[in-house]
Amino acid sequence: MKIKTVLIIAIAILISSNSVIYTGSDSFVNENVEIKKLTKAEFEKLVYDPVNDGEKAAYKGKKPCIVDFYADWCGPCRRLSPVLEELAAKYDGKLIIYKVNVDAEKELAKQYEIRAIPTLMLCPLKSMPSMLQGAPSKEELETYISDVLKVK
Repeated sequence: MKIKTVLIIAIAILISSNSVIYTGSDSFVNENVEIKKLTKAEFEKLVYDPVNDGEKAAYKGKKPCIVDFYADWCGPCRRLSPVLEELAAKYDGKLIIYKVNVDAEKELAKQYEIRAIPTLMLCPLKSMPSMLQGAPSKEELETYISDVLKVK
């Protein structure tokens, strides 16, 4: 009886302490901030479409963005996800964070030569994107957001 009670309490604590809600196949929500999962078509509409835009390809957004190329099974990707959710809340209205599942969007991952995950694409408004492999700390990401994306 005591084990069941402790187990139920532990589950209740885990559920209540988790502010991140998986809302289906297209987004994650942290409080009021959404991180959208992109398909290849959405990526080409919202971020870059070098195939159709040719040499005129440029970031299409009105705010700088980070694109997280990840996989559900990837441990470092899972550790990075809450950091990105926290930064999405902190920079809400100044920065957009997207996610691309490399298992679901293999063609897009191949097009951008994603060979290791997580890989982050940092897209400033007026220059070419930068790629960052691995799972940087929150402090390192804040430095990239400030220095590369020019978001304060």
